[in-house]
Amino acid sequence: MARISFPKMPKFSEEKATEVACFLLQLRGGEMSYMKLLKLMYLAERDFFIRNSSFIAYDTPVSMDRGPVLSRVYNLITEQPAPKTESFWRKFVSTPTQDYTVKLLGDVPASTLSVAEKNTIRAIFDKYGRMNRWDLVELSHTLPEWENPMGSSIPISIEEILRSAGKDKERIDSIMELNAHMAWVEENLT
Repeated sequence: MARISFPKMPKFSEEKATEVACFLLQLRGGEMSYMKLLKLMYLAERDFFIRNSSFIAYDTPVSMDRGPVLSRVYNLITEQPAPKTESFWRKFVSTPTQDYTVKLLGDVPASTLSVAEKNTIRAIFDKYGRMNRWDLVELSHTLPEWENPMGSSIPISIEEILRSAGKDKERIDSIMELNAHMAWVEENLT
């Protein structure tokens, strides 16, 4: 599979990623395996992008041994925050327990998720939320954009996600141009 350099996209939003995680955790009763959370978040971002030509949180998708994940969300879950710093994520999502479970911490942040974003997240949860983490890992290995990184991680081409969803070159170019324009607006007008 040919790798294309990661295109110019709007910045990652830790707040939006946290809201997605909190919404999924709420739907699951407040806790779940972090592997399952990673897979559900990836599937929601992927589905939203295919349908709407934009991501929810604009995280970088990567192939890892256990399937595709969102890079920065993976780091938020697995890395310990620096002393005396508290990320937005850590205010609402616990560090993993010994059994690799994360929990919702108290109140959920005020949501900036759109109705379309929430509908996508809920649809992904309804479709895949009853699967266990290992079934989700297995499912994620069947996604066309996943490539076995052999113990490392490999960025996933955004174009490959769109191609695997049946988008033609003209439509892919249009979507990439739209996202590059959104990134330019974000950098220059905000």
